[in-house]
Amino acid sequence: MTAAGDSTRRPLVIAVEGPSFAGKTTLASAIAPPLGAVVVPEYSDMAALPPFPPRDLSDVAAALDHFLRLEVERSRLAVDARTPVAVTDRSPLTLIAYEFAIAALGVPANPQLAVRLYSEAADEGRILHPDGYLYLRITDEVTTARTAARGPIASHLSLSHVRDGMDRVCQRYLASLAPLRWLELDGAAPLRELVHQATAFVRRLSSEPRGTAPAWWTLADSDPVRR
Repeated sequence: MTAAGDSTRRPLVIAVEGPSFAGKTTLASAIAPPLGAVVVPEYSDMAALPPFPPRDLSDVAAALDHFLRLEVERSRLAVDARTPVAVTDRSPLTLIAYEFAIAALGVPANPQLAVRLYSEAADEGRILHPDGYLYLRITDEVTTARTAARGPIASHLSLSHVRDGMDRVCQRYLASLAPLRWLELDGAAPLRELVHQATAFVRRLSSEPRGTAPAWWTLADSDPVRR
């Protein structure tokens, strides 16, 4: 077992999730100081993303392996920081939700492989599974305004089918967790308000017995996008 699975060194892991432009990076950076936390960067800040669309399922498998290697590195960063809390900008839930969403577009995808790959890695202690999730939601209008202000993202990520599909997968998974393990936030709310709500959530969670949060197996053998 790696350091990621060593409970004596493992921080409380909080994943900040939500669609593009929801304010995940901003919130993660803002809550870290009052929590004495380290911020673990998003995948695209660590390495170039695989090209889109994948040509076939072998490309899909290679991309999922690429993200798994990044997740192993992210887990190492979280453990090596030796802080009580690690705030991760996205998590494997994003990677799984993405596979479900692009499969609905008819693009080569393998959501079940994504579920298995990351869940097994978490169960084996090779990566850290989040203890809690902060999920930011924003309206299409806010997304449009922030896109205009900050610049475009990859065109397929701005498609409503992809955004809505990823949201449905995330909501399906979060609904399977105990209520104390996740908090939905309005990404358009003032940052000070979001920080207050988020830090209160993390402090409540840190006072509870750690237990074992389930990996992403609840998404196996299902299609939350098509329902």
